[in-house]
Amino acid sequence: MQMPSVQVRYNEGLDKEDKDLWCSYGEKVESLFVKEVAPKIELNVEINPEKKTNKYAHDLIMDENKRADLKLQSRPFFMSAKYGCDPNKTVSFNKKDYDRYKKLYPDIHIIFWVNWKKESAYGVSVEKKNGVWIFTMKDIDDQIKTAPLHEYKNRVNDNKGNAKDSYLLHLKDSNRFA
Repeated sequence: MQMPSVQVRYNEGLDKEDKDLWCSYGEKVESLFVKEVAPKIELNVEINPEKKTNKYAHDLIMDENKRADLKLQSRPFFMSAKYGCDPNKTVSFNKKDYDRYKKLYPDIHIIFWVNWKKESAYGVSVEKKNGVWIFTMKDIDDQIKTAPLHEYKNRVNDNKGNAKDSYLLHLKDSNRFA
């Protein structure tokens, strides 16, 4: 199954520390994914109706009854090379989200929509990537046992609710949906 070529804004101009702006951007991404990407790859998802009254509820309902959350990765995590990870096959996953999901939604599925362009930064080059990987919490638990944990130096004293650190997860072929 081939991924459709759906253009996403590559986070240009978004302040990485402005959580409200990112939440608003996330809502647009969720809608785009549900309307444009999911039907073309035959992924049965819809926006979680609870999002209308709780913006922090999980993003999606998958296959009519499974909880799911969408994580767009529209830029590679170039710094992952510093941890011995291949930036072409690595995504970041906030520890804060992981802890919250384990407590509230231990059966949730995490959908990583990876859609980045070919680019170079910090002396690292990555190839264009466009695909969907679906992880269960067990998949993530298994990786976290050995996954590097990256701390965001600009968020050490953050009081806006931003994640202070993220696990670096490997995009395994076994988790690839499209």
